[in-house]
Amino acid sequence: MHLLYLTLMGLLEGENVLPLVLGLAMGAVLASVGSLVMVWRTKRKLDHLLTLSHHYSRDPAQLLPALIDRSATLEGRLAKLEEQSRNTSHTLQQAIQRVGLVHYNPFRDDGVGGNPSFSLALFNGSGTGVILTAIHGRDRTRLYAKTLHGTTSSLPLSKEEEEAMRRALHTDAPEQPEQQAAPPVAKRRKKA
Repeated sequence: MHLLYLTLMGLLEGENVLPLVLGLAMGAVLASVGSLVMVWRTKRKLDHLLTLSHHYSRDPAQLLPALIDRSATLEGRLAKLEEQSRNTSHTLQQAIQRVGLVHYNPFRDDGVGGNPSFSLALFNGSGTGVILTAIHGRDRTRLYAKTLHGTTSSLPLSKEEEEAMRRALHTDAPEQPEQQAAPPVAKRRKKA
């Protein structure tokens, strides 16, 4: 320590006093700026903490218990939301998600115009579905329903029903032109 004192005294007595004073002043300024930055950051954090404490309680000492209670409440709400999400996902699996529709005219030769008949395939997220086929003629309309498990049915499917099923299961594939005619159906005799 004594050596440092002697060194400083020797420098002060010489002609090189100005660089020493400037260096010390510069060091003091830098230390002050660093201290001010640290105080500013600490004040900002304290202000944020006090703002939270005023939101939950007037007493800053009660802030931590209030935040812990709030955290527990939020955890409970999150658990309920997660359960609701699981239930919704399960419910959506049972909802109709894939649809395929084919219009056609099975009685083209009978003079019935347009494509009044259709086959509609409906599938849920589990791959279970139904095909509804409505065949419209001059005198009557017939409606058929066939259950599906994936691509299989307990009853035989017409080519229009198979096309409707393909469209429902391959919704990403480009849609093909609709079927225009079914295999020829024997004409019934008209009553005189």
